Amino acid sequence: GEGRVGMLLSDQGWLWARGFEGGGPHVQLYRRIAHWLMKEPELEEERLTADGRGMMLEIRRQTMSDDPGPAQVITPSGKTVTVKLEKAEPGIFTGSLRTSEIGLYQIGNGDLTALAHVGPVNAPEFQDVVSTEDRLKAPAEATGGSVRRLAPSSKLANLAGGVALPSIVPIRSSAAASGDDWIGLRTTDDSTLKAVSRVPLFGGFLGLGLLLLAIGSMWYREGR
Repeated sequence: GEGRVGMLLSDQGWLWARGFEGGGPHVQLYRRIAHWLMKEPELEEERLTADGRGMMLEIRRQTMSDDPGPAQVITPSGKTVTVKLEKAEPGIFTGSLRTSEIGLYQIGNGDLTALAHVGPVNAPEFQDVVSTEDRLKAPAEATGGSVRRLAPSSKLANLAGGVALPSIVPIRSSAAASGDDWIGLRTTDDSTLKAVSRVPLFGGFLGLGLLLLAIGSMWYREGR
């Protein structure tokens, strides 16, 4: 497989936990070992990441090497730019590139590659953000429903913020599902709640007996 196996060749972790000779970061050590075994990206020996901040491309290289070399950046137009990586702290090298192109950048260093977007996000959900009923009107009417717009109403200017809300009415499965000022919810009657009853689990003598049994068992165990 492609998993990992780690062995901690010491059984003195409990001394750190007890504060012996000042103790030690046993919790952090065990946590990081467990996360490294699960291949957490931030604990990888070799890692390349990039992030776009405004029109600035920031590159971060995590390595055990003393000199990872420069990073090769491919711009959205296909041009290749070399970015020098400088040592920021032990094992961490960083570099930055100011650019005027908006889009997806590909960054490479050795065998590692990364992608980063620079500039405003051109996501589909941010395009044509205009409120319209046309997209849902056809499927809603085909299934017997309707599409209503929740908008301020001049007739209700002094009530509930001036927003006109249609009434919600339960209807049968064969009835119309909408009207001029109401929308319907079809009732299926798949299940009907008839009654609710509650029974205390540890009430009365049963609860008292169980409590005494638990206390007696603990007393007997401690006595031995």
